[in-house]
Amino acid sequence: MKSSTSSRIDWQEVAGGYCRFSGPGLPAPVLVETKATTNTRDLRDSLLNLAYLLEEPQHHGDVALCLLINSRLSADRLTEELQSFRGILASHLKERIFLTAMSDGGAVIGALPGAKSNARPHALLPVLQGVVGSALKQGGRKVNRQVVKSTLINRWLRGDGRQTTSSLQRDTGASRPTVQAALSDLRRLKVLDQLPAPLGISLHKMPWSAWRALVEEHASRRRTYHYVDGDGLARSAMQLAKRLRSMQQQGRAIGVALGGVIGARHYDDDLDVTAPSRLDLSIHDKDISFVRELDAGLQLSDDPHVNPVLVVHQTIDKEEFENPTRNGLIASPMDCLADLLECGLIGQAEEFSWRLNKMAEENGVK
Repeated sequence: MKSSTSSRIDWQEVAGGYCRFSGPGLPAPVLVETKATTNTRDLRDSLLNLAYLLEEPQHHGDVALCLLINSRLSADRLTEELQSFRGILASHLKERIFLTAMSDGGAVIGALPGAKSNARPHALLPVLQGVVGSALKQGGRKVNRQVVKSTLINRWLRGDGRQTTSSLQRDTGASRPTVQAALSDLRRLKVLDQLPAPLGISLHKMPWSAWRALVEEHASRRRTYHYVDGDGLARSAMQLAKRLRSMQQQGRAIGVALGGVIGARHYDDDLDVTAPSRLDLSIHDKDISFVRELDAGLQLSDDPHVNPVLVVHQTIDKEEFENPTRNGLIASPMDCLADLLECGLIGQAEEFSWRLNKMAEENGVK
């Protein structure tokens, strides 16, 4: 467990990768999760996880804060979301959960635990500003347990050999408690194959229920951009993919990977899907400027009732994309499976999961 002291505020990292701050000026120890999202489903998941954490005996005296960064949600929307969530909580939890956003410049949108309108600057403010500044330097993404799980799954599928807690820490940048929390999640799903040191960690063949649980969490951690046909002249998914390949051959959009149906077919030639209705792409960073060159008529939309033509996902995977010679970069199997689920292709997603089990078996981790 890591710990430190800053401006008389002590902090320590607790299981799951959360930070716990305590010290003068705070009403109680504060559990904090930093989350880069504008997706209300993501923030509700975060609030729910924090509520469960407060129910653990060691945190009965704590309060919890979901701190959003890179978020476009307004102060009114944050208040609405927090009030709605508090409305379903037991009385002893209602006033112990907080939701706040922070701008790139360190300005707070919403209230911090124990804040008073006539008080001096909140004791936690400079510490949180440092946390947010660090997160923004890393692209706004904190290493969480899902990053660890995705890394282990990708290596299992490739047959990279058994992993160790230390290797997962080193290669993902996660803390030891975060790695242990990820392994506990996999153990609960009954898919973890952990042998005594130094033999290491791998996975078992996974049932569809485990694949679905893992991939839905994976998808919830991604930042996603939906594009719709603004003028009725947009290219088809296959035409967009062809256009992307042409751009990449000329040295542009070189970090963009094909996902969804097209990406899944790279791993499974026999996948039973007709021509995709949309193109799913994955990126590691936040640069979506390539979309204008891909098709200038596409418009960014957050309307859930409009079917997108293009969806760009900021993946949480740390590892490089697959790079076949003809088709360009390919997103990870986890991202492709998540895309199939999001497209509503449930049967095909389950079929693809069995192909992934077969891939792991063929690559033969012993």
